[in-house]
Amino acid sequence: MAAAEGPAARFEHMGLDPRLLRAVAELGWGSPTSIQAEAIPLALEGRDLLVRARTGSGKTGAYGLPVLQLLLRGREAPQALPQAVRALVLVPSRELALQVLRCLRRLAAATDLRVAELGDGDPAALRPVVAAQPDVLVGTPGRVLAQVTARSLVLRHSLELLVLDEADLLLGFGCLEDIKALLCHLPKIYQALLMSATFSPDVEALKELVLHNPVRLCPAQAPLPGPAQLQQLVLRCGTAEDKVLVLVALLRLRVLRGRALLFVSSLPRCYRLKLLLEQFGIGACALNPELPARSR
Repeated sequence: MAAAEGPAARFEHMGLDPRLLRAVAELGWGSPTSIQAEAIPLALEGRDLLVRARTGSGKTGAYGLPVLQLLLRGREAPQALPQAVRALVLVPSRELALQVLRCLRRLAAATDLRVAELGDGDPAALRPVVAAQPDVLVGTPGRVLAQVTARSLVLRHSLELLVLDEADLLLGFGCLEDIKALLCHLPKIYQALLMSATFSPDVEALKELVLHNPVRLCPAQAPLPGPAQLQQLVLRCGTAEDKVLVLVALLRLRVLRGRALLFVSSLPRCYRLKLLLEQFGIGACALNPELPARSR
């Protein structure tokens, strides 16, 4: 990850709690990335943010550090409020929820802040997670809404910070209606951070629902460290049968190593290719719009 430059581009100069700085050092984060250097100071000022940041740019730290810092600041206020869910992080999938959970827990390891995640399963089985009143709750909009609807989770009087991570994927996974329903159960005033890899028209529309006078951040997309991330090879085939033969040869001869993602033009072709690969002993699964997002 490319580090921002200049005297202010250090975590020590951002007014972060020493316990958070210790966690940053233990994670090996030497200097803030571009998005962290821009987003953290603004978030600590209480500004709503609309951030375009790709995977690997350090965006979890860009919102995680200010969220934890603001929660710690609230703990030190003269009239500290009782334990409650004060920060909500909405993500498009359980897998991303677990990644965010691990990162936030490592950042908060030296503090008394509690971070929890709403996993899969019966909403009733998740009530103990909510009943523990974690400071930060991570989950998909559907899972959070289920707890709110069941009145196991009340956010109207306690929530201070809302994060929408991977907003474009949230919309792509069909979470918009759940988000709209959830917003009706939030307080009138809260700070919101919206992170997205793209600024599509749908993301812009979501911004109008969630953010108030936001600062828009689009840091330069500096190349990630290491060699070129993508290599391209073109093999021209005369017929559809030739394509299949070349593909099977590439897989069986291990020219293509590890897992491979294959794109086809239609759903019937997808299943035909899956069955053919399995006949050659190559395990395959078919991902398509007919499958629920959780199954995919």
